[in-house]
Amino acid sequence: GSIWKRRGFSDTDKEMTDGNEGVLKSSTSMEVSSKSRVEFVDGGSRPEVVSKPWGRRVVQGIWETFCWRLDQEIALFGETLTTVLVLGLAYGVLVLLLREEALPNSKLFPVLLLWFVSMVFGRLAVFCGLPRLFGMLIAGVVLENVPVVLQSLDKHWSDALRLTGLAVILMRGGLEIEIDALRKVGWRTVRLVLIPGLSEASAVAIAGKLIFGLP
Repeated sequence: GSIWKRRGFSDTDKEMTDGNEGVLKSSTSMEVSSKSRVEFVDGGSRPEVVSKPWGRRVVQGIWETFCWRLDQEIALFGETLTTVLVLGLAYGVLVLLLREEALPNSKLFPVLLLWFVSMVFGRLAVFCGLPRLFGMLIAGVVLENVPVVLQSLDKHWSDALRLTGLAVILMRGGLEIEIDALRKVGWRTVRLVLIPGLSEASAVAIAGKLIFGLP
């Protein structure tokens, strides 16, 4: 124990070294921090603190600060590109199978286009650190305001897709609710849910009666 104190090691370093005893038997050095490492001389019985070269410390700092995150972003970009290519091949297969039904100006093509663009926007949203659902909603807003794109979409299909999307959003939101947290809040949650809904329904009913003369 005294040799560790004389060499400038703390008790934590010694415990870390003792815990890696199996590794030390097959290695002559061990990383202690970003600026130094431990080298074992005399057959592994005597530890020595050796400072890392300045250039190596700079390179390691650059990697830990920038390159690690860049590597993650490149991996995400590669995954997005793979998804786009797979979807394009899937659409090609649909064209071969369905012929005219999958071509532009058909009833099925706007649905495929909406799904494809929403998947791409969802990936881009994740790439920017935003929820995937946000990107999909933005895709719907963009396609709705682009002329000619969704004109051939059947109205009944459009209504069904909107209801299905609303149901999926509500279902996913409900799955993420923490029941224990709601129980701790108590009746405040019930008031928060009921009062806005009842107020909005009452305002619409009164406005419809006074302005439009609805029964």
